[in-house]
Parts: sequence; structure tokens; C-alpha cells
Amino acid sequence: MKIHYLPLEGYRERYTEQLQRWTISGLSRSPRAVVRVIQGTTLTDEVNTGSVLDAYGRCYFGATQIAALVKALQEQHLAQNDVIYLDDMFTPGFSAIPYILEQLPRQFRPRIYVRNHAQSVDPDDFTFNMRRWMRHYEQMVHHAESVTVLCSSTAHKEMMRAACLEGDIRVVGHVYDSQDVLSTVEGAPVPWRSRGRKVIYSSRLDAEKQPHFFMDVVERTRALGRDIEFVVCTGSSEVKSTDATALARLRGLEEQGAVLIKRKCTKPEYYGHLASSRVQLNTAKQDFVSYTALEASTFSTHTLAPAFRSFPEALRNDRDHLFVPWSVEDAVDKLVALVDGDATPDVGWLARTHSGTADRILDLMYGREIKNWWELP
Repeated sequence: MKIHYLPLEGYRERYTEQLQRWTISGLSRSPRAVVRVIQGTTLTDEVNTGSVLDAYGRCYFGATQIAALVKALQEQHLAQNDVIYLDDMFTPGFSAIPYILEQLPRQFRPRIYVRNHAQSVDPDDFTFNMRRWMRHYEQMVHHAESVTVLCSSTAHKEMMRAACLEGDIRVVGHVYDSQDVLSTVEGAPVPWRSRGRKVIYSSRLDAEKQPHFFMDVVERTRALGRDIEFVVCTGSSEVKSTDATALARLRGLEEQGAVLIKRKCTKPEYYGHLASSRVQLNTAKQDFVSYTALEASTFSTHTLAPAFRSFPEALRNDRDHLFVPWSVEDAVDKLVALVDGDATPDVGWLARTHSGTADRILDLMYGREIKNWWELP
């Protein structure tokens, strides 16, 4: 089986660089699969316009990727059992693929797999405001011949169905590699009892991540006299947000010594902070499983998140790790309990389970049945 893989462009401040490496490594585990990576041309290595991916960069990279794929399809015919795998549903120029394939004999039409990370079905995603036209794009992808849409959680699949997206949707989880993440940090993770009373916040500061709620938790924890250190990590030279009031408030907390901001964090530096923290606090409205939770699981660090959207599924409905949305009091109570408690035996379950996502995708590509990741031991 030949797999033409179109990755997202790599950004140090996002997971896209690692995602590409994890996906290639995972898909290459099959001795019968030949993985060809179709790259595009980058305009920037930082997100300058937009909040998730650079708006100009995403369009230019995706369009040049599709141009390279078209050339590859012309030069080497693919068969029905071959695959085109796109790491992002919004890949400008996508329509060229079904346009070409439907003009070829059926035996030369490969199957298409497309990853949906959020899109306009999610009211907290930046594309939601584009839904008047984006939904038509998503319908086009879902209705193209031989397309399977991959997502990470049942909540996301349900949102697509509610938006009348009727294509083949499979819940597979996040592509992840816990061993690769562990290898970036020297030595073993700090033993639980040797860790300081440290809580790390890893999310973006954009509105859908609810940074003000995070800061409410910080202020209430301090008001209660709890000796807990809060650390915010960012890969950028300065913290960014679509909410200017959140930035001003965070800087004020930094000046007060309530929050420590680690800027220009490399992945190894961030993982070092995560591996020495007791809790990773996630206050997002929009997170389907969450890479930050996978990383925390890798380093035996608790995740505390709202009982909202995909978090109950990802955290196995564990009340100790889920707070009432959006109760500051409950979040603080749960946070203090986790900081004062101990590591649980199965804290690594989430990372372990999603480290098998590439294998589940391969199983789909080979026509095998897959197990629900949230039901795995």
C-alpha cells in the first residue's frame, strides 16, 4: 500500500512539527506500507496572522502541497488500495483531488483520509465565524468519493453529525508518540513526592481556552492562602491572545508574583516543567482530547479539566480530574486535592492509548475493524 501523506506545516509553538514526525513513524510501522511525504512551501515559521495556524502560511503551504500531489498523481498511478492522507481538512486546493480521481478508471482511484481537528461545527473554533461558506467546503470534502474523515473524540463526531455532515467519520484519537516525547527530556521524570507544589498551564490564551477562568482559579487559590506555584509556558517570544484584556490581566498577575511566565519555551524546556509539576490545568471550552493532557499523562502529571465536551471521555469520567463547568470553587477544590494527593496508578493510560492511534489508522486503511480507544485497558 502506498500512502501519500500531506502533513501540516511545522510550527515550534504548535504541535504540527511533532505531529508530522509521529505520523510518519507510526504509518511506517507497517512493513507493507510505503509512505511518501508531500510537503508544501512555507512562508513563515511563526503564527503571525490568526491564532492557530498562520492564515497566509496555511493557504500557501496547502496550495503548494496540492500542486505537488497533482504532479505526483500524474507521474505515478495509484491503485484502489492506495491512500492519500491529509493532516488537515482545510487544505486549500483539496477539490483538485476528487476532480482528478473521478476522471480516472476506478482501479486508479486511491482512498482519501482527512483529519478534522475542529472546523466550523465547533462554535468555539475560529472557523465557526466562517461557517456561511466553510460549511459548504466541509460538505464537499464529506461527499467526495472514498473519503473517510478522522477525528479524536465521540463529541466531535456528534457535532459533525449535528451539522448534517453525513460522510464516513471514524473516531481514532490523536496521533501521538509518548516514547518520542520522553526522549526529549534528559533523565527520568521527577518522582511525584519530589515535585514542588507546581501547577502548569499549557494552553493558548485565546478566548476559547478561557484564560480568565484560569486566572480566577489563580486568584482564588492565593486568597485561600494555598502555597501553589502557577506556571504558564509559551513557545513564543511573548504571550499572545485574541483577548487583550486577558493579556493585560496575566501580565498583572506576573508582576504580583502570582504567575510565572516561561517565554520562548522549547519543547524540551516545556517538558521539563511539565515533568516537575503535579497538575496540568486545562480550562478550555474547545479541546478534543488535548495534546496537553497526553503530554501530562506521559510524565505522570495529573490533568484537571472541565467536565465538558471530550474531557469526560478522555479522563474516564474520573470526578477527581474533572471540575464542574464553570465553577471556580469546584476547580480550586479539585486542584488543591490533586496537588496535596498522590499520583494514580493509571495516570499514563491516556498517553499509552493514543500512542496506538497510528496503528488504528493503519487498521482502517487495511479494512480492519478498530477498537474504541476509550474502552482500551
